[in-house]
Amino acid sequence: MDDTSLAKEQVWDRIVQRFSQVTDGLGKPLDPGIFTTVVAFNAVGMITTASCEGHLKRGVPAPFLLFNSDALTADYKRARDAMAQARKERQAQQLSTVEVERMYEEGKQLQAEVRRKHLQSFAPLMGYLSAFMPNAMFLTIDGSF
Repeated sequence: MDDTSLAKEQVWDRIVQRFSQVTDGLGKPLDPGIFTTVVAFNAVGMITTASCEGHLKRGVPAPFLLFNSDALTADYKRARDAMAQARKERQAQQLSTVEVERMYEEGKQLQAEVRRKHLQSFAPLMGYLSAFMPNAMFLTIDGSF
């Protein structure tokens, strides 16, 4: 085995070890049917935040993975807060309609920027998934393609 292969195997083993220790809110480990997939995505830098192998008698009957870009958390919060402030000002009726509409527009622009950055950060994921499932359709959490 060459040095590059050995280094990759060591990285893989460290990630396997790390996720062997992960538990959910009920103290249960990752589902065995999705464990290797979780490790693989994390090994290539696609950070998973939730996973499930799927269940026939309860919950979602198909496997799923959720991903997150920690770098966007602050941007997402700023956009969410801007929209909340616009709603609050509209309800208080202390600002003019034009001012409230400007606040909504700023919030919408922040949301659009977060979505754009989010999609950019997951472009590698789409490449990986498309390679394995060329005819599949993928949706983001907000329902966009």
